[in-house]
Amino acid sequence: MPWYRDLEPADLVPGALAVGWLGREHTFSTGTTREEVFRRLRQLFVDPFQPLVTAGSHGCTLCQFEPERRGTANLFVPGQGVIYVCPELILHYINAHRYAPPPEFCEAVLKCPDTRTMEYKKLFLANGGRSLLHQRKTPVTYVLAPGVEREIVRLFASDDVDYVRTRLAAQELPMDQHAPPPRVHIAVIWLSKGDRTRFDHELNGASGDWRDTLGAAGLANSDWREVLMRRGVDLSGFEAP
Repeated sequence: MPWYRDLEPADLVPGALAVGWLGREHTFSTGTTREEVFRRLRQLFVDPFQPLVTAGSHGCTLCQFEPERRGTANLFVPGQGVIYVCPELILHYINAHRYAPPPEFCEAVLKCPDTRTMEYKKLFLANGGRSLLHQRKTPVTYVLAPGVEREIVRLFASDDVDYVRTRLAAQELPMDQHAPPPRVHIAVIWLSKGDRTRFDHELNGASGDWRDTLGAAGLANSDWREVLMRRGVDLSGFEAP
């Protein structure tokens, strides 16, 4: 999951301010959060309105050994002239890791109507949500590198090859304005170990934060080219981001 400082613009959701996008390597505010804020957040996450969706399931990186909670949804909370966006894991961060969200966000949560009501939609539009609704992204189609194509054929059953090719080519990854390095595709393929169900899981994870995928596959360090060469992967078409 991407990390943002509280109240800074969230580039994955342009036009919204980030709250609760935490990471193990970054400090965050801790303290006592009012119980009514936590319970209202939990109510709002039952059926959140999501004008934009960020793909993938994300585990808590603050837990010491393994994630005790995972999250997929995001919540958009209207404030005073702003829209806050927080991940579903904010509930776990508050309850288990004593994360203390910004006071202005907490007040907005307490005032936020149920997200499927007309009252919510009016507040959402009046405080900057209209730009989120009007965002349209052109679908991305990636041309798979030769080395990626060969790894697909090598590791997957023949009946699954076309499926894997199609999904890799069509699944957009959060790489700003440049195409993802093919090593992200290789990482997904290696972590899948030829299993189609696991492939779907790994690709969804890379769609949330491809850096975690590279790390899990041993391709995040500066020697990634050497790692690929040792395993016989054709490097033509590979570009570093």
